[in-house]
Amino acid sequence: MTVAPQSQTELTEDKPLVSIIIPCYNGENFVAEAIQSALDQTYENIEVIVIDDGSTDNSLEIIKSFGSKIYWETGPNKGACIARNRAIDLAEGEYVKFFDADDILALKSIEQQVETSSYLSADTIVYGYANSLEKPSIKLTGNLSGSRAHDHQVAACISGNILTGSPLHRKRLIDNHQIRFDPLLKNGQEWNFHVQCALSGAKFLYHDFLCFSYRQHGGIDRLSNASEKQRREWNLRTFLSTANLVSSFYSGNTPDIVKEAVYKRLYNLGRQCARLSMKEESNILFTYSKSIKCMRRPKCGRTSYHLASQFIPPYFLERITQMVRMSSEKLLYPPKNQI
Repeated sequence: MTVAPQSQTELTEDKPLVSIIIPCYNGENFVAEAIQSALDQTYENIEVIVIDDGSTDNSLEIIKSFGSKIYWETGPNKGACIARNRAIDLAEGEYVKFFDADDILALKSIEQQVETSSYLSADTIVYGYANSLEKPSIKLTGNLSGSRAHDHQVAACISGNILTGSPLHRKRLIDNHQIRFDPLLKNGQEWNFHVQCALSGAKFLYHDFLCFSYRQHGGIDRLSNASEKQRREWNLRTFLSTANLVSSFYSGNTPDIVKEAVYKRLYNLGRQCARLSMKEESNILFTYSKSIKCMRRPKCGRTSYHLASQFIPPYFLERITQMVRMSSEKLLYPPKNQI
């Protein structure tokens, strides 16, 4: 492990220190721009912590080039979750901002979020939206108020998906409840992390400002470039792990609105797996979701699908539904050589 000197940024009462955390694995093409976007923030009282996760390209040399402007560590490749958790342990800020080495932090992101947070209770986490560098008009909010369960934070977090770089987290809340990224999860770690926050009493509040911009690129190490089946297998582990976490937290007294949210999330993933002919995975999800006893089991799909699900096993129902859908599309949009 090699450590560069940490910049000496004094805490002030009206401008609390913010720790900006960037994990990096083979990000030589983008990491310099990511780090610079953190250093360029209009809010000055920051520390930038970069954890190199055993990169095999030129990332580490690029990180080192920033010298004492940042704090950095490097070690063997263990995954982004462990890298982020290490940075949480190192962070000295009152607030923590996570974002990735291929993203760009919006210039006023920290300033806007700190200012808004200063008027709110200590258990409120402010988050905003992200956009695509390639298509800036595309706006990803992860806005929990769009969920039917938005009045119940745990149910809302289960139903929604706030992006990693959108919230400005309160370090005390994270530490007091020992909230960390689960290193056993390959994807959806931020979703699990935010559910943990909600279980600990956090309230997420959306404000309509840009937090960061993300890239769509074909990097060999990018998880989003994995096959759809592979991503669904990873989702299976993440969803079941989080469902078990929720069940354990409530110790058999899970609110019905939370049960409904878990049921719908698992059942819909089961449907996605079935469309990919992943019979074993889909049946695991269908079985788990059916075991959840809700006062009112939510509908997953149209009324006709919901009625048919009372008589046809869900895996076969989804396969039938997909075949009907594909046949309809062929009739409506035949190949040009058949027109």
